[in-house]
Amino acid sequence: MRIAIYIGLSIGCLTGVWKLIEHYQDLSGTFLGEYGGYVPLALILAGITICILIARSSIEFGGYITYKDSIRLGLVVSLFASLVIGVFVFIYHTWLNPAYISELLETVEQTLIAEGLSPEEITLRLEQTRESSGAWMQVFIATSATMMMGMMYSFIVSVVLKKARK
Repeated sequence: MRIAIYIGLSIGCLTGVWKLIEHYQDLSGTFLGEYGGYVPLALILAGITICILIARSSIEFGGYITYKDSIRLGLVVSLFASLVIGVFVFIYHTWLNPAYISELLETVEQTLIAEGLSPEEITLRLEQTRESSGAWMQVFIATSATMMMGMMYSFIVSVVLKKARK
């Protein structure tokens, strides 16, 4: 079980490093930036797979891992990765890029103006966006999305990587 914790913490740290690289190198407007959002997903999927494979081949499991144990490992990896990602997202939105919300609101406002909405509707939608885009909401979204993806992938990969007893 310790390997799952270490891999989860590593995945969270690697995701944070990737997001820092993406932010400071301004990759959002590049070809790489279009697909940069898939890097954290690939990290969590690879981490869960590697964790299950390592655990399965360990002495504790002896080459056989049950579906339940496999899912448990995947969920522990997801939990610790999501906790680290949540901390990083809070730090990012609070101190590293506090202008994120105002930039988002400007983009939303331009989109709403282009759609031809009335000023009252624009004000209402901007207020809704402001309420749903705070640092704590971003933390909640990041942690819950990481946990959900990890859980779904754990269910799938556990069936594939399970080895039957001989």
